[in-house]
Amino acid sequence: MSSLKLALGCAAGGVLGYVLTKLFDSPEQQGKVKGGTLTIGYWKIRGLGAPLRMMCCYAGQPFVNKAYGDDAKTAWFGSEKKRLKDVNALINLPYVIEGPTAADPTETVVTQSNSCLLYLGKRLGIDRWSSPQ
Repeated sequence: MSSLKLALGCAAGGVLGYVLTKLFDSPEQQGKVKGGTLTIGYWKIRGLGAPLRMMCCYAGQPFVNKAYGDDAKTAWFGSEKKRLKDVNALINLPYVIEGPTAADPTETVVTQSNSCLLYLGKRLGIDRWSSPQ
């Protein structure tokens, strides 16, 4: 019985959070996302890359899905990891790359799943307690 109460409480909390978000967002803020190209890199499985892709879909942000599978030896380990290691020495999968844009010619490379989630939350305006940078 306690697991049923927990499940109902979680469901009610999720619905309440969604409703409050929609109530307090101004019409100008709803669906408004900054420009720039996002690339999400991960293996050809859902795994830790799935929440990152879901966040982009939820916010209406277009993104490039870079999935590594049978070609990982050449595509990831052979070239892409070496290139990204120059920008972020701790590069690993999953990663999020933003840019470059005309205003900012450098690209931002974020790696590790929790860091990617925090970065996308702020960038997409999903994180309600921090201002986007």
